[in-house]
Amino acid sequence: MRICAIDCGSNSFHLLIADIEKKDQFEIIADDKSLLYLGAEVASTGEISAASLLRAKRVIRHYKTLISRHNVEIVKCVATSAIRSAKNGDQVIESLTKTLGHEVKVISGVLEAEIIFRGISAVSSLPESRVLNIDMGGGSLELMAGQRYGLEYAASEPLGASRLARELKVSDPLTKKDIEKIEKKCDKYFKEFKDNFKSSAFFNFFVSSGTLNTLVSMARSKTDGYVPAANSNVSVTSKEMMNICEDIITSNKEERQQMLGYDANRNEFIQTAAVTAKKIAALAQNN
Repeated sequence: MRICAIDCGSNSFHLLIADIEKKDQFEIIADDKSLLYLGAEVASTGEISAASLLRAKRVIRHYKTLISRHNVEIVKCVATSAIRSAKNGDQVIESLTKTLGHEVKVISGVLEAEIIFRGISAVSSLPESRVLNIDMGGGSLELMAGQRYGLEYAASEPLGASRLARELKVSDPLTKKDIEKIEKKCDKYFKEFKDNFKSSAFFNFFVSSGTLNTLVSMARSKTDGYVPAANSNVSVTSKEMMNICEDIITSNKEERQQMLGYDANRNEFIQTAAVTAKKIAALAQNN
């Protein structure tokens, strides 16, 4: 069976077409990603502009062509934080649905977290011990705790990297006050998680988003002296993650350009992401 999945996210739209062979077994036919940064705009203005909607529709038209070209049987398209929280989100959904010719469905943050964890479980061999999975999008951050037998905890918090950068109007480089504002937000939204896992230790944690994958790649690059291959299975310790986050937090644009594994496309919000990721690494390390 040939299936198309489309994620209309806060930073990017992502299409994946795959042939499903057996349970948890699939062959990728097409993989396409377009950066739109809708989350940053919604954080600044509260809605998605006509110009941004036009760009989004161009991407969706391209996806419609791919769906037709590859004779897709089932199409599933979901929208997450940016469109979910935009004042004109309903109009955006109506327009994208009409353009695609298939339903575009807004999903809740908790359902988003559950789907992410199921995806991680499908492609990874999770251990019997509890793991922490983190997904940091442009508009929201999902925290998931579980193991190979299932999901124990899922939460979606308004801590997306571009959303925080725009809402808090941080500078570059970050000031001490900027860092304190980001950390205060994290402490507020991580409280429930910490209350649920006061005495637990997470010996393994997984990241499943472009921004966090960039930080993991940079942390590995700093340790090994070279950039790991794209899409390779890279792991780092909590200490390595905290070290690279500190480097990014205290850097300016010119210094970051010289760091191994750095992605300049994430320049506007990478420092905000690093402050949040450092708090997450501390969660995994200390709980």
